[in-house]
Amino acid sequence: LDRAPEDNNVRNNLGVLYAERQDWVLARDAFIAAVQAAPHEADYHRNLALVLAHLDSHELAVSEFQAYQRLAPDGGPDAWRLMGEAMKQVGQHEEARQAFAKGLDEVAADHADERMRLVLAWAALEEEQGKPDVARDLLERRVDDARRQIAAADAEADSTAAKPARLLIGRLLTGYIADANLLMQSDLPVEAAALYAKAFALAPERDDALAGSVAAYLAAGDKERAREVAERATAEHPRVSGSWFAAGRVAEDAG
Repeated sequence: LDRAPEDNNVRNNLGVLYAERQDWVLARDAFIAAVQAAPHEADYHRNLALVLAHLDSHELAVSEFQAYQRLAPDGGPDAWRLMGEAMKQVGQHEEARQAFAKGLDEVAADHADERMRLVLAWAALEEEQGKPDVARDLLERRVDDARRQIAAADAEADSTAAKPARLLIGRLLTGYIADANLLMQSDLPVEAAALYAKAFALAPERDDALAGSVAAYLAAGDKERAREVAERATAEHPRVSGSWFAAGRVAEDAG
């Protein structure tokens, strides 16, 4: 930078290095210098905003994310999520919801991972606001999209692809099984069975979803449904140990 003070990209790169070292104040100063020297560079605004968020200057971060979105040639597909998360940090929860919702309307379908991240961020906000049913509904509405993304990644044998989609499915599964377990402990097998069924539909290879589903149906006295689940599992997933455990439970119940 001493040799080429006019090189704005060097200022930005310096800020990136400071950020990687978590020297947030030095990173902020470097990015401010880059933005002042080249105010039309979208990435400089984004980098400054991210560092401002680390420094808890969330309102300033929102302003910089807006500049990034305005200047980015592709509209900054992650800008809506980043703005929403910054708004959440300063208690602007309704504004954050609007940002997440607007992002889902605006972000193109070819940015599939970012769309999933938007849903996850919005659901996290609702959970933190004590609205787990709203959060679950948000996730459930995107299940089909998530499964398509995962199937496409699996078809290409790319285990690193579709991470946000896999996280969405995982969040739902964890919630279904945890709530179903609580319902079983509360002697509410019918209600538990409904949640285990949702978990089983998402991941029929999961032992806990399968065994829980059969146990709940048996506890509810619905022996026929328990048998159907076990038969489907052994037919479609014969290499999953839980399939045979479930079949054993049904046989045991039948004497």
